[in-house]
Amino acid sequence: MHSYHPIIASHANVVLGSYDQNPECVEVAKALKAHVFSPPQRLWKFLTTSSETWTATQAFLDTSIRGRSLFCLATPPLATLPGGSYWAELQYLMRKEVTPDQFQLIRFPLRIERQSSSKFLSLFGWDNRRLARKQYQRLTQEIDQNLRFLFKDYQGEIVLNRSIPFPPAFDYAFVTIATHVLRLRIAQGRGELSVCVAPLHAPDDWQELSMVLMAMNTPEGIGQRPRYAFWHDVVQLLQTLMNVANEAMSEKRWIVITERLNRLYALPFKEQWETLSKI
Repeated sequence: MHSYHPIIASHANVVLGSYDQNPECVEVAKALKAHVFSPPQRLWKFLTTSSETWTATQAFLDTSIRGRSLFCLATPPLATLPGGSYWAELQYLMRKEVTPDQFQLIRFPLRIERQSSSKFLSLFGWDNRRLARKQYQRLTQEIDQNLRFLFKDYQGEIVLNRSIPFPPAFDYAFVTIATHVLRLRIAQGRGELSVCVAPLHAPDDWQELSMVLMAMNTPEGIGQRPRYAFWHDVVQLLQTLMNVANEAMSEKRWIVITERLNRLYALPFKEQWETLSKI
């Protein structure tokens, strides 16, 4: 997706990213022999019930800071959703005066070997798969309630998730919807809702919804990026996209959109973070 400096595999590395946009974060960390914060669903539910989710996240970050880790970013800072978990993690690291040279954007694609989660399940003795299925069913119900227009007006149908580890980490659920002109991947977890889109001719070229809309309307640089946090926000943005989807998702137009985004994502970390802080 993006081109960055190569990273030398090391146990001193830590992988961070927006799990909703890059659900392969755990596999990326394994490929880099790096650490990653990815609690299984049952443990995350316990932390949520105990109101200790940020305490656990902060402890992981503090340990990484003390170890002078290289923070390998699976998601470019500019692609993060303001106010989200990944945003909060980056903000915390900057407040702790982690220097820009301790951040490195990951080069994709990586050669990733998917591993069974059975060892992890056995380690904790919990059936995370059962809990993950419940999260998935809950998300499909919310989609049916809120995004019915996709199925009625655009021949939408729920299809098999591609390249999504199962069970996902934290309390995430992913649902992929295929319409007559594009694919949508809706993620819900850590109290957040996010949407990625991909054209039918490049079904694995996922891009975050608000960044796509921004790139469509901004020939160069950073423009006004629409915000969303709730279903009614998502409905409005998707209706905007679907009205122009035939043109926006064409092969020629999609190349232009992704090239704009890749130029932004290729900026040095410091420049991305300073730009993000001003938006």
